[in-house]
Amino acid sequence: MKKVLVSVIILGSVTVAAQTKDSANTKNIEEVVINSVTKKDSDYSNKMPLKAIEDPQVYSSVSRAVLENQVLFKVDDAYRNVTGLQPMWTATSRAGDGGSYIVLRGFPSNNSVRNGLVSPVTTVIDAINIERFEVLKGPSGTLYGSNVASYGGLVNRTTKKPSDTFEGQVSLFGGSYNTYRAQADVNAPLTNDKKLLFRINTAYTNEGTFQKKDAQNSFLPSLPP
Repeated sequence: MKKVLVSVIILGSVTVAAQTKDSANTKNIEEVVINSVTKKDSDYSNKMPLKAIEDPQVYSSVSRAVLENQVLFKVDDAYRNVTGLQPMWTATSRAGDGGSYIVLRGFPSNNSVRNGLVSPVTTVIDAINIERFEVLKGPSGTLYGSNVASYGGLVNRTTKKPSDTFEGQVSLFGGSYNTYRAQADVNAPLTNDKKLLFRINTAYTNEGTFQKKDAQNSFLPSLPP
């Protein structure tokens, strides 16, 4: 009887200790916040302001934060962030159709829409005044006209807009082959009631290659609408 009694006492002690240890290690999970750098809502993909979950169109959006994080100076370089888009050739500056061309869903297209309006270009597009650009995929791109879109889709550039706060940014970049760039973006309200706003952005780039050390490419100040 004594041996049985001792065994029961030991088992009870182990059980109590285990319960105490488990209750002491209980912790609550802290809140986790995920911030996105890309704004998916669009005012142009369906020609009306819609949230991404309400938009029936298939499109990709690349924001200014992505351009800054990847240190991209040209819109053509940012195409690598769009799934299903393949560059054909870069801009040739030829009159009429000298802009860069891309392939969307097997059809050739180009960057010919600015803020939802027809705005073809024949040169390389600098990204200094780009807030984001959207790639509308599929035949719905013909909503903007067959002269700027194909059945594969189109690219729309959204420019920076002035805001009612004073802010600015000045950046300097440097690289190999005598590559350097200076850019500035300044925004400020001009009146106390903040009804008259002002924003200016400008950039200067000198980019060489192994064949040519200097290839100056300067951009005059741009005033967003």
